[in-house]
Amino acid sequence: MVQKITLKEREYIFQLICEKEPIAEISIKLNRHISTIYRELQRLPKNEYSPTTAHSQTSLKSKNSKKKEKLQNKELRKYVTEKINGFWSPEQISERLSARYFYAHFS
Repeated sequence: MVQKITLKEREYIFQLICEKEPIAEISIKLNRHISTIYRELQRLPKNEYSPTTAHSQTSLKSKNSKKKEKLQNKELRKYVTEKINGFWSPEQISERLSARYFYAHFS
């Protein structure tokens, strides 16, 4: 599993960058792959790296990337579940729904 960079690590990266430490040395000190450090530094425009900004952007991106639950409509979820349990194929369910609700697209 990929371990995300913490705010403390971002602050340490920032400190080392200010001290003109080579990226390779930073990656060794943090026990991270060099590409991880490069990717982290490319989050913001050149010479404008900010640990707090990078961390908040990452947190927001992570929050927004969660899978959305399909079939939020309870009636539709119940209908689909009944048909799946009745050994209908997804194609059969989709065709039936399309015929019943011709204006809607189901996927």
